[in-house]
Amino acid sequence: MTYKHEELTREIINAAYDVHNTLGYGFLEKIYYNALIIELESREIPVESQKKLIVRYRDKIIGEFMPDIIVDSSVIVEVKSTENHNPAFEA
Repeated sequence: MTYKHEELTREIINAAYDVHNTLGYGFLEKIYYNALIIELESREIPVESQKKLIVRYRDKIIGEFMPDIIVDSSVIVEVKSTENHNPAFEA
């Protein structure tokens, strides 16, 4: 079974692992966020940073959402950092 944007999400995950392997743990989210943008751009993957999106439900505006990163106009990435690895954050 293949998933929509599977190849792109694989690239994003690989980029995130490269950032983590280079920086290690212990930094605030903003550090990983900035590094991930640099890493994705170095792979020539288009990124948009903190672009405001209008959220609709049944054709009605219900709010606004500002994701951390939108990759290739297809995948939303929310950068998180914790002191320790927690499997609950793997989704």
